[in-house]
Amino acid sequence: MGFFKEYREVQQLLQQKQQVVVYAESRFYFQYYRQLIHDLLQEQVPVSYITSDKADPLLQNAPTGMKVIYVKWMLGHLFSRIKAKVMIMTMPDLGHFLYKRSPGTGTYIYMFHAAVSTHQQYRKNAFENYDAVFCTGPYQEAELKQEEKLFNLPAKQLLPYGYPLLDQLQNEVKRTGEKPVILLAPSWYPGCIFDTCLEELLATLQSLAYRIILRPHPEYVKRNRKKFQSIRQMIRNNPQMEMDETADLLKRLSETDILITDRSGIALEFALGCRRPVIFIETALKENNPDWRKWELEPLENSIRDQIGLLVQPTDLSTIPLLIDNANQSKESFVAKMDTLKREHFYNS
Repeated sequence: MGFFKEYREVQQLLQQKQQVVVYAESRFYFQYYRQLIHDLLQEQVPVSYITSDKADPLLQNAPTGMKVIYVKWMLGHLFSRIKAKVMIMTMPDLGHFLYKRSPGTGTYIYMFHAAVSTHQQYRKNAFENYDAVFCTGPYQEAELKQEEKLFNLPAKQLLPYGYPLLDQLQNEVKRTGEKPVILLAPSWYPGCIFDTCLEELLATLQSLAYRIILRPHPEYVKRNRKKFQSIRQMIRNNPQMEMDETADLLKRLSETDILITDRSGIALEFALGCRRPVIFIETALKENNPDWRKWELEPLENSIRDQIGLLVQPTDLSTIPLLIDNANQSKESFVAKMDTLKREHFYNS
């Protein structure tokens, strides 16, 4: 996919106004758009899908009614000039860095690719340049209204969209009867498991009768390539451990028995979607907005942390086998508890 091919496709896209444009930073993001795109195409609404991942399978196999193009080098040019009725993205901070709003686009909609709160893990005013936000639950709506009040921001349309991925996960969950799986899936901030206690954690896990699968966040791989390669090398000679970099989160979570993470939003997806327990390593908070306490609203990922999983300090990793036993013994009551939490905190998608 050379520059001139990309240039020609961008110029063709800019020549006419699009109905709905969806932008994906990588192939990992389609799973968050999947239900919405399916519904739009069912209603015969044409969708133009822009991906910045040349390995995106949609480039070779797009649904009928969906135009898919690869854009990377000309993305800033495209963003500032594209004409569309609606543009939908999972990328916060629109207008703050390279990617600006286009005067030719009517409505910008933000869609979440994690079910966490809006004010601790995201930068301050990360959503101010969107016209509408598809909120996963009332907690996000309250947080965004509070932000508008605190910083005198224009009011956005806050739409009760829900989080379809939870329903998809609930329908996908299965066990194959093979060796049980522990999935280690950290977030990508500086205090994450990969940067703090990975070696000690793997040493504890390798004594267990589980397959150990490490699933790095794509942002971690992109921003910490040298460190990631050293982690890959670390597990290469251990037949019990493997690395998972596939885009299909649903399949991976559906085949997982126990999730271990730190501050990643994947915990909400696994606990409330798969209705299986999480073990949390109590790393430092993921704070991309140092002013989040001004909201006076506890982030959802903090407030329900001890309800969706078991907590362990990085200095007490040797207790993890016991925590796993405890989690396995309470599976039936855990399912009912997760269904209640889902109804309480999320809109019906």
